[in-house]
Amino acid sequence: MRQLASIQIINEIKPIEGADCIEVAKVLDWHVVIKKNEFKIGDKCIYVEIDSIMPEHADFEFLRDVNFRIKTRKMRGQISQGIIFPLKIYGKDFSKHNINDDITDALDIVKYETQDEKEECTEIKKRMPKTWYGKYVYKIKKYFKDDVKYSWPSWLPHTDETRIQSCGRILEEMRGETCYISVKMDGQSFSAYVDNVIGKNCFLKCKSFIKKVFNKGDVEKQLFVCSRSQNKPKDNGDFWQNAEQHDLLNKLSMFNGRYAIQAEQCGKKIQKNKMGVEGLELFVFNVFDREEKRFVDYSEMLAICKTMGLQTVPILTDKFVIDERVTVDYLLELAKGKYSNGHIREGIVIRPIKERMCKTLKGRTSFKAVNNDYLLKEAKEKN
Repeated sequence: MRQLASIQIINEIKPIEGADCIEVAKVLDWHVVIKKNEFKIGDKCIYVEIDSIMPEHADFEFLRDVNFRIKTRKMRGQISQGIIFPLKIYGKDFSKHNINDDITDALDIVKYETQDEKEECTEIKKRMPKTWYGKYVYKIKKYFKDDVKYSWPSWLPHTDETRIQSCGRILEEMRGETCYISVKMDGQSFSAYVDNVIGKNCFLKCKSFIKKVFNKGDVEKQLFVCSRSQNKPKDNGDFWQNAEQHDLLNKLSMFNGRYAIQAEQCGKKIQKNKMGVEGLELFVFNVFDREEKRFVDYSEMLAICKTMGLQTVPILTDKFVIDERVTVDYLLELAKGKYSNGHIREGIVIRPIKERMCKTLKGRTSFKAVNNDYLLKEAKEKN
């Protein structure tokens, strides 16, 4: 889960031209407008990221007009992203916590969800049984009936990149490394894979018993399609329409189900279709090797997508070297731009040409720079 609130240090405080009562503080690589003289450089504080929804509490009453949501704002010409609180708030004292401690749950903060995400969450809750015996029946159905496996496949990593302002140290770790930069498409997360399953005519449909002991059974390949957090049941709107339109069952079967794809789904009814896509389109940004349990390298991804006849997300460059000129601010400027139809683009994603693990992120080396112009426009539209 994303760390929305954490204990941090104020690294820098600067005045804002023409402002008497406010100034700008730097936490990690985020710039946050604060009241003048409320904090000093070196102070520990609570930093809450954008896209956080604060609880309805007296300490956060000043956020009621924006539905308690923290979002990107511009004050006196200064971009402000996030909010800073003292260590004693919400009836709790966090002064003994360490730097980088995650206190999201302690503050009862939840992540802002788009309408699509809210509908998906509601859909999952409706399917989940409420009683203890219902949960056991659900587990049995999940094993024997493949089309009700709504949970996310445990072997496949989720698609969510860390913003560069939260992991600026990664640039020092990657100095001299060659990366590729892709456009962050503004749509829905879409994943797909195929599995060998026991067909409907097989006695009891018991995979492990029939396949391993008797090595028999009406085995067939079945396509599974996922949103950001769940397997989607068949005939579930745009997801399955897109999968069938792109013939994913046959294309993923070309490699005997070895690879799963992760893509951005874009179309007329998705996220206001900011890219002006006709019909439904898929833009692949990840290929996961199930046998080796890894994301494939950039060149492998291109080759696999070419073989399957699938397009990738637009690649801006595959020769980007993270040298001394590359800073957080440099990448945020690079993130600015527009889609081909003139709409402000969401941002960019940066990854090394050769996949590797990252000490800073404690996982895969992959991060994003979100276009501040996009965030400001989005915040204004949702006011």
